[in-house]
Amino acid sequence: MTLPDFQRMPGPSRNTYITGQESDLSVTGTVDANVTNTELDVNVTNETLAVNVTNETLGVDIASQVADLDVNVTNGVLSTNLMAGTPTLVLDFANNLFGSRPLDVSDVAPATTTEVNIANTPDVNITNTDFPEGETFHLGVTAGNRDGYSVVHKFGRNSSVGSNFTPVCNGGAYRTPQVSGATTLRVKSGGDANDTAAGSGARSVTLQGLDATGALVSETIATAGTSASAYTTTEFIRLFRLFVASSGTYASATAASHADDIVIEDGTNDWAVIDATDFARGQSQIGVYSIPLGYRGFVERVEVSTQSNKVVDLNFYSRENILETAAPYTAMKLKRELVGIEGNSESTFPIPKGPYPALTDIGFMAKVSTGSADVSVDFTILLEAT
Repeated sequence: MTLPDFQRMPGPSRNTYITGQESDLSVTGTVDANVTNTELDVNVTNETLAVNVTNETLGVDIASQVADLDVNVTNGVLSTNLMAGTPTLVLDFANNLFGSRPLDVSDVAPATTTEVNIANTPDVNITNTDFPEGETFHLGVTAGNRDGYSVVHKFGRNSSVGSNFTPVCNGGAYRTPQVSGATTLRVKSGGDANDTAAGSGARSVTLQGLDATGALVSETIATAGTSASAYTTTEFIRLFRLFVASSGTYASATAASHADDIVIEDGTNDWAVIDATDFARGQSQIGVYSIPLGYRGFVERVEVSTQSNKVVDLNFYSRENILETAAPYTAMKLKRELVGIEGNSESTFPIPKGPYPALTDIGFMAKVSTGSADVSVDFTILLEAT
């Protein structure tokens, strides 16, 4: 019997047996589904559902007030999208796999009763089962309602990309020293007198990156006008974000938060800049990120913009194990190559790129066929705590 036969079966209550096929099952009524040697996607609305799965791949998408849900999964792969208030939820797991990431019961809408039975099933997280009805996974992450997940929005720009590959960030450099090169940082001298601790411009800036252990670190330091600031107390091996933390001006469309470029240096090399060309940006533009210790990352979307009448090649690279101290070192690998881009290009990945493990550099490098070009990238990273 094929799936269309199931969909046409009348009656509010039935038993469904599916064997040896790939199926989509749309449920209207009370259903007991026993699944053997089958890949099954179940979409359920306003129903009571009991599913027993053995040696299978099961995708369950529940919406709109399911009365009761009882799922038993043995030696299977389960993905869930359960929405809008399931009063009773029973999940039984044994010897199961969960696709690209563990099942997290925070993926499940609020349940009056939640019973989870786990046997020989790794990495099942039971957290945060009470979030707003109808909230999507990504909205929940953004709102801080999905424990262990966060979103990083990265955007970078290089206004003078040349004929050699260079990082897509202001200044064209993303410093990647080894652990032995961990260093304190400061605001470079030569800025504007108004960008000082009591001035009308930027009074302080915040630096975010990784320390010598690979841990995520952040430090705020006071600006010092045309002089160099004091050094950070934190020693950095990566700096992937810099922004004005406080200003002496209430910013508006005619008044920016800082007066001039703000450059971060280690005393010898520039590390990052906040551009003030035309109108001060208030934040760095760095098209590179380094996955912190304790996380892994998934790239979900990429948008690229290039200067008109310029043909640009753009490469996306990753390099793992950034704390390595001796050869042989892990290679930096090309993960995506975009050739001959002109204008705008956007890609959203139904299956995110990754996972990129902790202590991995990921980012974009670009070159132009002739002359120089202005190139920007914008990408979204989903971070999962490990």
